[in-house]
Amino acid sequence: MKIMQKNNIENINIKKLEKSKIEITGSIPVEAFSSFRKKALENINNEITVDGFRKGKITESVLVSKVGEMSVLEEMAEIALSKFYPEIIEKEKIDAIGYPEISITKLAANNPLEFKTSRERGIYGLGLIWTGTGGMRQLIMQADPDRLW
Repeated sequence: MKIMQKNNIENINIKKLEKSKIEITGSIPVEAFSSFRKKALENINNEITVDGFRKGKITESVLVSKVGEMSVLEEMAEIALSKFYPEIIEKEKIDAIGYPEISITKLAANNPLEFKTSRERGIYGLGLIWTGTGGMRQLIMQADPDRLW
């Protein structure tokens, strides 16, 4: 289990689950999470239409009253996790395959975003790597002391 604080990510816990799964839990501080509000409003604004407004030109107050604050928070969470999740995977040298299962455990205005993900780890997590190019690829064992497992 590792805990890190880097680039507005805090309390990141990584643990191995049964078989070849890993679980990552953590939180994004309120300041970092709030910084995605403008982009979230912009994304929503470009997707909906409201009578009396051109597409993409809806004021924030009208937009929030039309779609609700929770929709804005959900869009903010999606943007924040799409930015920070790859950083976590890269920093911790997690060789993962497939798409992660992401659960938001806490989503509220003026609060940190808390999340939990689980994901399959690839054969690379076992110390196996592909080498070579083209048709001459081979699978070999590699001992790397910096690997998470």
